Amino acid sequence: MKKTNKNKIAIIGFDCMVNQPKNLKSIISKWQNGGPTISVELTRISKDGRLTPVIDSNNGSDIKTVFSVLKVKNLNRAILEVAKRQGITNNDKVGYIDLKNNLVNGEIFRRQPEATRKIALWARDNGFNAVVWNGLGVKFKDAINIPFSYENAMIYLNSLNRDQKSKAIKYINSLPKFVDTNLRKFIKENI
Repeated sequence: MKKTNKNKIAIIGFDCMVNQPKNLKSIISKWQNGGPTISVELTRISKDGRLTPVIDSNNGSDIKTVFSVLKVKNLNRAILEVAKRQGITNNDKVGYIDLKNNLVNGEIFRRQPEATRKIALWARDNGFNAVVWNGLGVKFKDAINIPFSYENAMIYLNSLNRDQKSKAIKYINSLPKFVDTNLRKFIKENI
């Protein structure tokens, strides 16, 4: 186990925050390979209709995430910045682990226990006191009232108007290459 540095905080990336950091530019350093391996899939339908990647232990593909060491040393500030980047007002949607004070976002742990444990082990093994990540959850069936499957995701995409579908496909194609989930492959093969 590596010795932890005082207030060393990381952010885990597996979504558009990596190539579109927006407000996070002021607090992140360079993205690095070697983040924890977690199950991710495009099983969240956003407000504008895009299929977006979230941690999903039921339907996800294991991907090796990236990480960045944060320039800020205050976990609350890091949580607020991630919430702002994700366009959410509820900080309960931001995943975090604070190893120094033995704290975890309970709501995220309830929904993402396996990923939270993997992130905690990764943080400990890599000398981080805390880690933050996008904790938005699966929102497929809740959004369109049909269960998730690759076929249903295609039916959903094909039901969008031309402009929405174009934006949804452009978004999927703009995700970092390492976010190579099974649904992303299926969509590329069937569009």
